[in-house]
Amino acid sequence: MLKQVYKELKSDDQNVRARAFNDIYNYYFKLVCFCISQYIDNKEDIEEIADDTFINFFNNIDHLDETKNIKYYILTTAKNNAINALRRNNKYTTLSDEELVNIPYYDYKETNETLEILKKVLNEEELLIVINHLIYGYSFKEISSKQKISINTIMSKYRRAIKKAYKYLKELNLDYE
Repeated sequence: MLKQVYKELKSDDQNVRARAFNDIYNYYFKLVCFCISQYIDNKEDIEEIADDTFINFFNNIDHLDETKNIKYYILTTAKNNAINALRRNNKYTTLSDEELVNIPYYDYKETNETLEILKKVLNEEELLIVINHLIYGYSFKEISSKQKISINTIMSKYRRAIKKAYKYLKELNLDYE
């Protein structure tokens, strides 16, 4: 199907081209919106960025070759557009007083104590990797890119850091399993 759609996208007939583009748009629109929603939480902004993503795709159809994965191209563009929108609008989520009251209880004291313990056993680089992965939810690939270190090195350092922390906590007779 995708090879046929790709050929239609390259067609000189504008009607065939428009139909192929609509097929791509309808097929990937929800997936693109989901991808964008990982960065943006406003429905109108998500739909606007999704439309911008497909406009970008349509404008660059002539520059794509058939070895390129259309899905990958569209999702990468969607992610980049969402990140650019965040940067451009400097949008940070702010909570109203009502929303703040309804946040589930979180034991910050325990987290701070755990971080203090980790600071005792881990070097700065290991601590940064563990915090970025466990607290901020970055993938190893994102941490790797951010720190300009190979993903295998990041994963290896993470595993060693967790083992060191677990061993230290076990010696203190703290149950962190």
